Amino acid sequence: MTEPLNLTHLRSLVAVVDRKSFTRAAQVLHLSQSTVSQHVRLLERRVGSELFVREQRGVKLTPRGGEFVDRARGLLAEHDELVGDFAGTGSGRSRRRLSIGSTEHAADQVLPRLLGAFRRTFPGNELSFVLQRSTALIESVRREDLDLAVTLAITPDAPGTRVGAMRLRWVADATLEIPEGSTALPLVAFEDPCAIRARAFDLLGASGVVASVVAQSASLDGVLSAVRAGLGLALLPIASNIPEGLRELHGLPPAGHIGVYVVSRDGLADTITHTAVTMLSSFLTATTGPAPTPIIDQPPAPGWRAAPARRRRPAPAR
Repeated sequence: MTEPLNLTHLRSLVAVVDRKSFTRAAQVLHLSQSTVSQHVRLLERRVGSELFVREQRGVKLTPRGGEFVDRARGLLAEHDELVGDFAGTGSGRSRRRLSIGSTEHAADQVLPRLLGAFRRTFPGNELSFVLQRSTALIESVRREDLDLAVTLAITPDAPGTRVGAMRLRWVADATLEIPEGSTALPLVAFEDPCAIRARAFDLLGASGVVASVVAQSASLDGVLSAVRAGLGLALLPIASNIPEGLRELHGLPPAGHIGVYVVSRDGLADTITHTAVTMLSSFLTATTGPAPTPIIDQPPAPGWRAAPARRRRPAPAR
């Protein structure tokens, strides 16, 4: 009888391929690097073929290894779908719906890639999407209204698996003029509660600048529309390109990064979570570099002189 393949070893192999590193794969799988390496060696011994070529900058699949990994992905997806269809209910195979949530910031830049990854890996699943703020998404996952969500958080103890970060960048319309050394700035912000809004106030306040909210919105489209109208500047999480029609403002206090997290409901198949984590990690690493430590306290930008302390002007009541 042919000895069966070990699914845990296959998951380690796929993680190494997706992360292009044994070290990063071990971090995602919460295993030691030596354990992941052993899993791959055992697989190579089992199939009697070298799957990787070790290079100075990482690992590269052999032609045989590439074919093996493609079929391993399918095997893992079929396994997890089978378990999901039959475990506990015995109702038989059916077309499953996968409900995914995302913040608007992440949706614009990473959702198309996430959609492609899920369609390739789980072709038998129907996909549905919800766009909400992070707090609402986390609650929906806890209630099991959503299977998985992509959220943003500044604090390092946020729920879920941290897969990377997006830069927080100051943006404005080309027509907005900000006099050098100005101690009062018009701010376009998201409605409270919002960690990015609070971060903007903290950074500007630490530099002696009073921020006055001239427009606020519950949606990203609303914030962008107000900024494009020239009403004020905004602090936004951006993974790659500046939104069309806007420019990045330099010379303001550096805002650091905001963490990107994948939050999954209890009982969701590991392969589904793993697909999201590896795809997002790869994309964010390619666009922003390795995930930095979440920002806590950062000094104002060089050259910014603190003005006398002023009371922060509150946002307009809603």
